[in-house]
Amino acid sequence: MRQLREDVAIILNEREPLKRELAARAVEQFEKNRICAVRIEPGLDLVETLRRRAPRVVVLDYLLGDMGTAIDVLDELTEPEVILWTDEPSLSVAVQAMKAGARDYIDSARPSSVERMLESVCDLLRQRVPAVRGDE
Repeated sequence: MRQLREDVAIILNEREPLKRELAARAVEQFEKNRICAVRIEPGLDLVETLRRRAPRVVVLDYLLGDMGTAIDVLDELTEPEVILWTDEPSLSVAVQAMKAGARDYIDSARPSSVERMLESVCDLLRQRVPAVRGDE
């Protein structure tokens, strides 16, 4: 059985209305650019969910609700490229995220953050060899 894998997984703490809106806008922009994107709710099984779904890029919120922070899971996300997209701007968090493997750190409170995040994802998708579609 063939399984279609997403290009991008967006994981924001959508309990916050602004982040719910940002996630919806991001998916809409990805669809306009013919990029397959999905929103995933942060949960205790997040890392396993991401391994199973195998997105090429993960857009990750710094605050993941009950499961902690992005820094807590970045070490476990070795396969997808990760972009930290958060309204928690902090130089120390940005440095920690980059050291833990994040490829970009974007302040979602800025008006152009959706466009910047889309650019960053597109750059990462272009850099990587196309993902294999289907069972391996």
